[in-house]
Amino acid sequence: MEKNNGAHIAVPGEILGTEEEFMPGSGTYTDKEGNIRAMNAGIVIIDEQRMISVVSDRQPEKLKSGDVVYGRVEEMFESVAFLTIEHPNSADTERVDRMSAVIPVSEIKEGYVKSIRDELRVGDIVIGAVKEITPLRVVVSLKPKGMGVVMAYCSYDRKPMVLKGRTLVCSQCNQKEERHIAENYGKFEYVESAEFTSEPRSKFQRNDRIPRRKFAGRRAQRLGFGFQGRRQFQQRRSRF
Repeated sequence: MEKNNGAHIAVPGEILGTEEEFMPGSGTYTDKEGNIRAMNAGIVIIDEQRMISVVSDRQPEKLKSGDVVYGRVEEMFESVAFLTIEHPNSADTERVDRMSAVIPVSEIKEGYVKSIRDELRVGDIVIGAVKEITPLRVVVSLKPKGMGVVMAYCSYDRKPMVLKGRTLVCSQCNQKEERHIAENYGKFEYVESAEFTSEPRSKFQRNDRIPRRKFAGRRAQRLGFGFQGRRQFQQRRSRF
């Protein structure tokens, strides 16, 4: 934790304390061990109620939703990856804006992700699209077409990995690994923007779903316990 004129400056993912010491405030989150961590870089503030927050004084003014950025994975947890991202100003200049960002596990890809470590590793370079910008954080998504890991590094010796088919192979030790691979793996090209497609509705959100009450009524009748089924059952029973 750095100091700036007496104030503590936190870096993303840094442990600020525990739930026994503080209450988590804005710009923080609690991991599964009960540690309160910084969600973004900024000044650490503790109020009178022992609530700890991280306030960023740097607003990403030029960045907007849909912009394509490159980022290096700095740290990872079960539900989020922390990045240092670079946003090229244009295709004709080498100037870039650098800032911190996060990739929630829900923004890795469509469908279920068992573990974020199956899709990304610390040190990997990704290309992604800005999903959301708030005063507290920048959210990057790998869901748009073509987004993903553009350069992976071996988990064993940290050497660059070569893409062979859909499998990544270490250029030195030949270890094989998997990632959520970008469409243009190994190429760093300027991409202005990406489009987000609407997420498909689950089967529980479809309008053609059979209403529960009607389904239960038909099922009860088939089993002989609906209104009509019960009367028929009683009539059959009275014959004996």
